[in-house]
Amino acid sequence: MRMPILIMKKFISSITAKYALVQAAYWMSSCIISSYASVYLLGEGFSNTQIGVLIGLAGAISTVMQPWVGGMVDKSERISLRSMCLLLGLAIAGLASILVVIHNKGVIAIVYSTLRVLFQVALPLVCAMGMESINRGSSLNFGPCIF
Repeated sequence: MRMPILIMKKFISSITAKYALVQAAYWMSSCIISSYASVYLLGEGFSNTQIGVLIGLAGAISTVMQPWVGGMVDKSERISLRSMCLLLGLAIAGLASILVVIHNKGVIAIVYSTLRVLFQVALPLVCAMGMESINRGSSLNFGPCIF
């Protein structure tokens, strides 16, 4: 009976659990921001066209920013992948907090677009954290079975 508890303790202390937590936090936040975008923005007075333009522009901007930010992290000795992910996470949390209290359409458009851009820029960096762990010799299981 103690064997499952030992396996669970080992899993929780492993790099796999930590990486799974980072992935889970990213995807839960992303689902909230992305899935309810239309409902939220319609409730704030945006038209369907305006919502489409905001989301489309955010996607276009992030397409340019992803390789730029990735290259900056890759080449920089001062900025680590982990610190960039943390910085993006804090910026995303701050911007999401602003959306809760602000009801000005122009401010919401800027803040929400920036939030979407940062989420899309963060995704390859979050995935790269796993690869960086593997390259350092850590054993990272992308499909853990804990039972």
